[in-house]
Amino acid sequence: MSTTTVVIGAAPCGLSTVARLKAFGLHVRVCGSPMARWAANMPEGVLLKPPPSASVLSAPKSGFTLDAYARQAGERQLEGHDPVPVEMFVRYRRWFAEQLVPEVENIRALGVDRQADGFYLTLAPGQELRTSAVVVASGMDGFAYVPEPLAALVPEGRGDARQRSWSPRTERNWSLS
Repeated sequence: MSTTTVVIGAAPCGLSTVARLKAFGLHVRVCGSPMARWAANMPEGVLLKPPPSASVLSAPKSGFTLDAYARQAGERQLEGHDPVPVEMFVRYRRWFAEQLVPEVENIRALGVDRQADGFYLTLAPGQELRTSAVVVASGMDGFAYVPEPLAALVPEGRGDARQRSWSPRTERNWSLS
């Protein structure tokens, strides 16, 4: 079995987690596409509510803030409570990934099965992996179960919550497809 820690997700939490784990000397494999969901699903021109100082990833060393990105990229530096344009936020996160987490694999995790000796992962396209540690940092998208009270909030084309059968109380397996 692999001693690699697998991180599922390459959005802000996943990228921060991988950067920190690597700083501790751990071998990490990360599955996802940096900020892909943000770039594809956020309407153009959206301004993020958190101020620039709260719109940063957790890095194991200095020099990887939104401000540092803006200086290096020649973009306008934001101050105080200036709104953060979503486009800048996405560019910053991709820059962070290029600098600290360049090994992101653009593959999708389809399932995680906890076993007595670790975890069994199913990855697209048809890859399988056994590992001792998994971090699921996939954000709020792609879960197989949507509680019935929230089903009306699921956008058209995202499936019917009544057809989703996974429940944390009845299963130990996660289906991420």
